[in-house]
Amino acid sequence: MIIPPDPEKDPNVFNRTESSSSLVLEGLVDEDDDHSNAPTVPQRPQIPARARTSNHAFGYPFGDDLGLGYSGEALPPYERQRMEGLSSASSSNDDVFADPGSPSSPPLMRERTHIRPSLIIPGASSSTFIQPSPLTPLDEDLMTASTSTARLPLTAPSSSSSRIDPKLWEGSQPSAVDRHKTKQWKRWWKKWKKWIYVAAAFLIAGIGVAVGLLVGLKAARKTAPIPTRSPWQENDGSSAWVTSGESLNITYVPSRDGPGPLDGTLLLCPTPTPFNESSPLNLLSQPFPAQIQRNITFTFPLTKTNGTDVLTLPDFTFIARGLGSSGTVEIVGNDAPASVIAGGLEGNITVDVIAQYSGFQDLDSIIKVCTLQRPDGLGVGIFTPSQTDGKVSNAYMLNPMLLPSFHVVIRLPPSALQAWSQAPLVYSPSVSFELDRMAVRLGNLSNVAEFGSINVNSGRGGVIAEYVAAETVNIWTGANAVRGVWNISQAITVNSTDGSIYSNVILHDPNEADTTPAASYQIFEPVRRQNGNDGDDGDQDDTSSSGSDITVSEESPSSTETGAPPNATAPAAPFNPLNLGAVAEKMLHATHNISTTFVTSQGYIFTSYLQHPPRTSLTSLIYTHQGDVSVALHPNYVGPFIASNIWGQVRLVDPQPNTQNDPLDQGRSRSYILGPIDEVGGGLFERRGFNASSLDDSPNSISGVATWLNTTTEHTIPSPQIVQQTTQCDGEVLIMGAWGDITLGFNGESAMG
Repeated sequence: MIIPPDPEKDPNVFNRTESSSSLVLEGLVDEDDDHSNAPTVPQRPQIPARARTSNHAFGYPFGDDLGLGYSGEALPPYERQRMEGLSSASSSNDDVFADPGSPSSPPLMRERTHIRPSLIIPGASSSTFIQPSPLTPLDEDLMTASTSTARLPLTAPSSSSSRIDPKLWEGSQPSAVDRHKTKQWKRWWKKWKKWIYVAAAFLIAGIGVAVGLLVGLKAARKTAPIPTRSPWQENDGSSAWVTSGESLNITYVPSRDGPGPLDGTLLLCPTPTPFNESSPLNLLSQPFPAQIQRNITFTFPLTKTNGTDVLTLPDFTFIARGLGSSGTVEIVGNDAPASVIAGGLEGNITVDVIAQYSGFQDLDSIIKVCTLQRPDGLGVGIFTPSQTDGKVSNAYMLNPMLLPSFHVVIRLPPSALQAWSQAPLVYSPSVSFELDRMAVRLGNLSNVAEFGSINVNSGRGGVIAEYVAAETVNIWTGANAVRGVWNISQAITVNSTDGSIYSNVILHDPNEADTTPAASYQIFEPVRRQNGNDGDDGDQDDTSSSGSDITVSEESPSSTETGAPPNATAPAAPFNPLNLGAVAEKMLHATHNISTTFVTSQGYIFTSYLQHPPRTSLTSLIYTHQGDVSVALHPNYVGPFIASNIWGQVRLVDPQPNTQNDPLDQGRSRSYILGPIDEVGGGLFERRGFNASSLDDSPNSISGVATWLNTTTEHTIPSPQIVQQTTQCDGEVLIMGAWGDITLGFNGESAMG
């Protein structure tokens, strides 16, 4: 084994003496060189015989003592770097084995056209050369070993192999480019490491928040585990707690299923009795063959108001709670069968609660029907279990045929429902329905009953009203339709989730008689100005038979151009048909306002205004998120409108050309004018984000005014703003739709045909 010498020691320890000759192998010799004048080759030094069988990679005395003759890669001592290039005269070409002070040996490789190996033995002087002699076998062996060790190829190297890899024992040292890149990286890291830390912190925090949200959402979707103990006190011990949840039996638990603090106090809870199968109430609801029916009847007396013939019922509330709160609650009108009407009691309100059940449990143990005492009046409540014995609270996961349902019939006095009767009117300040899953049906109560307010709140149930007269109506329901004829004097709000709305609206002004229905298209009676109306012109004569007999104050010329009201101090003059602005201002200026709102998240809306008092202004919002919308304004409506639609069209129906429908009986024609409008400060348009600038160039909204025009005398059509200023109309109609068409008419057509 060859141990390389220590490179830190003096390499001269391995140099030969100056008197000894060194062997240098020349790999490239020109065959054409002239050696005739070369000096005689001196006798070579004798090499020990032992070296002839040794590894001659470095020649004597560095041969391998084992004598294996290995001619592979040898390890020359003390060479720090490889030669950078054979053509450069660098220090790497110096012979580290030469004697000190002796000149370097000639280059070991030269490019020649013809090459052949030769052996040159330099003498003591660098200027003396000898003619090479023929090689002996020993010389060839030495030459081959030396050539392999010193990497002296016998052929010229290519230009691309001028750089040679470093020795294995010396290790690789980084180049200048690598050191430069390392410095650049350190400077860059020192400059930006703080920002990198901050970005990494934000990234980690964001990942943590995202993971937390995902885990929270997933946990929120899971059903809460069954508690280890009951959340209420079961005093009667009739309810069983089933942790596996397989029991679908239902049991009424008073502490859990009874009335809440706002529902009232239980007064009377009679036991249901078998229902008379021959009762005329079967005409309203025919039971199924497998159902058993039980009946409970309540009566509430009516009181007569002092000085009037009106029968008054205190505030009345009907409540239905729990899994079994399905069915219908109905107020019978004069359109009911005669036998049903005759079954009522005079002077009383009769409430029949009919329970229908086809399950196998005892009906008395799963329902509770009672009268309620409330701070605001009386009521009737139906209470059923809110959970099964297995703690299933979703009614839609249960078999509906195993749950009870109810048909509630509310009957007024028979005399009030007779068409020929002159019985007093029935009035109730408030009637409310708080239902989980029940529908409401109201019969034809025209000239039978009136209400201060009707409130319906049903989680899943529709509303049908043949005719209802009330000051205010509020309906909140879902997944079903709302249809009816509503006589309203203050406001109506219908909000349905996933349900359609069909409404015929009669606007009522209690301060004046209204004789302008729009149910038929006959000649309307003209609106007359009363004597001394508005506090001026008291010396003017009453109107008699024609609107042309109306006298008004004469306008100044400027008032006609500006649309300003006439001068009240001017002398009276015969009626001038051109002074329509003055007539409208004095006779049609609104003194009463009614608000209507019809909103559904998904469904159709059909609304028509069958009656509209001339002095009543209308504020109406009609909106559906998906479905068609059809609105018919009454001819008496004069004011602005906006129709906004997304993914749908807007259609404006041409008004009827019949000039006899003019409320002023002046032969004007019903018309509409499109264009930007002036919004009322704090009004419906402004609250919904509509103004003149946004409507002037809107991509999905159409605005204008509905009015009456005298086409025979008015040759130019005024702008909507001029109409608003002239008529001083305070109404606002806003229609908003999506995924459907909007149809707007101006003649009060019925929405239900």
